[in-house]
Amino acid sequence: VLKLIYTKFDAAVSLETINHQCINLRTMQLQFVSIFLIILAITMGAILFVFKKTPGSSSLSLLAFLIAAWISAYHLYMFLDIPDSFLELRAVHLFFLAATATTLFYFSLSYTNRTHWLNKSTILFFLIEPIVIQILYWTESSRRIYFSQGNGLEVGEQFNLFYVLILLAGSIVLFVDTFLHKPRTYFLRAGTIILGALCPLFGVLFTIFNRQFEINLLALIVSYCLAIVGFAYGISNSALIETAPL
Repeated sequence: VLKLIYTKFDAAVSLETINHQCINLRTMQLQFVSIFLIILAITMGAILFVFKKTPGSSSLSLLAFLIAAWISAYHLYMFLDIPDSFLELRAVHLFFLAATATTLFYFSLSYTNRTHWLNKSTILFFLIEPIVIQILYWTESSRRIYFSQGNGLEVGEQFNLFYVLILLAGSIVLFVDTFLHKPRTYFLRAGTIILGALCPLFGVLFTIFNRQFEINLLALIVSYCLAIVGFAYGISNSALIETAPL
């Protein structure tokens, strides 16, 4: 009987050791991925900033640096075990989610030569939503109302995602409309721009149906990194696609 008990105990210890090793391996893999994505985003941002010959390169460079900062916040939260950091990470996540979508939309306006649509009023409009969301989130009474933990999406998060989805969809519409008015060769040379714009949209849609915050954050970060690669490849293979505003 004692031999049987010892055998079961050894098996349980071995199983626990294997599980612990698997968790450590997964953590190391995620650390490697996050560091790789940070380096990728910073490198793309620096290249686009230096070689800013194509309209939209400056805004695309800013987008890359925003993504790098977003990934850095994710890395600090996931792997450095900072006490009580979830509240701050969620605020950072809400900010970068809106900021990256706004920057991507500005890139679509710049690349398709529609920046003349912007004026002081529209720029102010784009600033209102991120500021309001942060005020609501950091005010304890409103946070309990609009960002309380529940089974579904919180009201504040719904509003933020709605704002982001409008900007991402608007960017895709601008790109598609421009490419439809151009020869087919333009799409073959720069079609990855449209594919890149679709990646964050799919990432945001994924977060609506998945309720695990860490997985959602990683999915959004990866989707924006894919978008940056698609945008950079597209603008490097095409010149200005619009010589005059539509």
